[in-house]
Amino acid sequence: MSRAVGIAGPSELAVRAGAAAAAAGGNAVDAAISAALAALCTETAIVGLDAAAYVTVWHPDQPPVVIDGGIVMPGLGQPALRFGAAGRPVSLDYGGGMETVVGYGAVGVGGAVAALGEAAAGWSSLPWDALVATAADQVRDGFPLSRASHTWLQYSHREIFGWQAESAAVIHDEDGALLPAGATIRVPGLVDTLETLGREGPGAFYGGRLGDQIAACVQGGGGLLGRRDRRAYRAQRREPTHCQVDGWSIAVPPPPAVGGTALAAMLARMGGTPAAAWDAAAVARLATVQREVFEFLRTLPFVDPARIGIWGDRCRAGIAARLGAQRRRPGRPPLTVDGARFGAGPGRTRLRDYRILRLRVGGTRAAHRHLAE
Repeated sequence: MSRAVGIAGPSELAVRAGAAAAAAGGNAVDAAISAALAALCTETAIVGLDAAAYVTVWHPDQPPVVIDGGIVMPGLGQPALRFGAAGRPVSLDYGGGMETVVGYGAVGVGGAVAALGEAAAGWSSLPWDALVATAADQVRDGFPLSRASHTWLQYSHREIFGWQAESAAVIHDEDGALLPAGATIRVPGLVDTLETLGREGPGAFYGGRLGDQIAACVQGGGGLLGRRDRRAYRAQRREPTHCQVDGWSIAVPPPPAVGGTALAAMLARMGGTPAAAWDAAAVARLATVQREVFEFLRTLPFVDPARIGIWGDRCRAGIAARLGAQRRRPGRPPLTVDGARFGAGPGRTRLRDYRILRLRVGGTRAAHRHLAE
């Protein structure tokens, strides 16, 4: 029996990988994993295999679940002098101006591969190696530099990627100029890495040869991440943030992941707009809502990574309630956030003793309590 699968992706390459999985008899989760793996490999300088990922799966016969593959602070077993070392602050003109830190000291443990592997183990109908092979097929002969990647690289190619010889060689020509959009990108070792992941499974990226090589590279550059950090990583299943909008039930990643919370807040603040079709007024309202939400995020206090803990998580956990509580339309169902858990510190970014029991948009404050585990 034929099946129809809808795939949304950042590029034709990613969509083709997802479509290949579906054509091979895969289900929606297979298509999503294949498309995500291809995107991680081909959205150059924006993401990579060691990025973070949050995977939301909602099976018709099961409650929705979020697989948290967020980036974890490294440093297990490392001496104090390693913390804060091997990083260089840089300033970019991107997005009206931004500051970041680059270098071996800015590398954490990314959970994208672990999260996708967890999703495959729970819901895939195709074997893991077949899913990885669809992504490998898209990059085997190189792939075009996307317009989105090129736009970002115009701001960042020297400061963020130009200092490291291997990275610089991928995105620059022989004269040191940034490659144009559409130019063929070839990443040495990428296909071999994917083939190893296919044979050995997602755990190879953390506890196998691949994980050990990543740790050795960072340690050799004076960074914090080591073998213990990679071997300790586990993607975790979490209760999503639930948002009811115009009769639709939406499940998104909970805090401390800010994207899903911001999306839920924007949906709540949009109310019934647009009522039927997008017009100038609806677009203007969307722009206003986006500006309000992200301007609010900018007002949240900075939390020093060396001191991050329950206070930082409390701050982020209140975003959904505090943002969505304003400008609610009468009669609209409330936005509810139930049972999200968090943490912090080297080796994990989630707390064990704090849980948001209920956050309801429409009230004046968020209810929360401590739980001892």
